[in-house]
Amino acid sequence: MLFTDTKAQAARAGSKLIKAYRAACACRPVRKWQTIVCAIIFTIPFLSSAGYASQPGLHADQEISTAGYYQLSWTRDDAVADAYMLEETDEGAGSTSIIYEGVDTATVISGKPDGVYHYTLRTVDGSSIGKPVTITVKHHPLATAFNFFLVGAIVFIFILVAIIRGNRTQATQR
Repeated sequence: MLFTDTKAQAARAGSKLIKAYRAACACRPVRKWQTIVCAIIFTIPFLSSAGYASQPGLHADQEISTAGYYQLSWTRDDAVADAYMLEETDEGAGSTSIIYEGVDTATVISGKPDGVYHYTLRTVDGSSIGKPVTITVKHHPLATAFNFFLVGAIVFIFILVAIIRGNRTQATQR
C-alpha cells in the first residue's frame, strides 16, 4: 500500500514537472521524448553557467567588443590570495600596466580604442592565476553609425507626422 501511494505521488509530481517544462519552453510537445528534449534544452543554460562560475581564473563577458567596454571577473579563492592585481598588456602600444588592485572579483573596462588587449590576473606577490584573457576591441565604422542615425531620424519623422495628422483628423471630425 505504501509503495502504491509513493508511486502515485511520484506520477503526479512528474506530470506537474512536465507541465512546467512545457510552459517554460513555450512548446506543447505531443510525445514524451519531445518533452524530455525540451526539458534538457531548458536546463542546459543553468548547467553551463554553474560550471563557468566555479572555474578559477579570469573570465570576460565577451571576446570582441564593438563598443569599447567589457567586464572582467574572477572567482575569489582566499586560499590563493587575499587581494588581486589585474595586468593589462596593449598589443598595439606594447605596454603593460596594472589597471586594478584590490579584493573585488570583477571590474569594468571602458573607453578602449580599437586594438587587442591581454589581461592577466595575478596575486599581490606577482604570481599568475589561471590563463590570460584576450579582448579585441573593434568599433563599428562611422558610416554604419551614421546610417543607423539616419534610419532612426526617418522613423522618428514618420511617427511625428502620423501623430500630427491623426490629431488634426480627430480635431476636424469634432
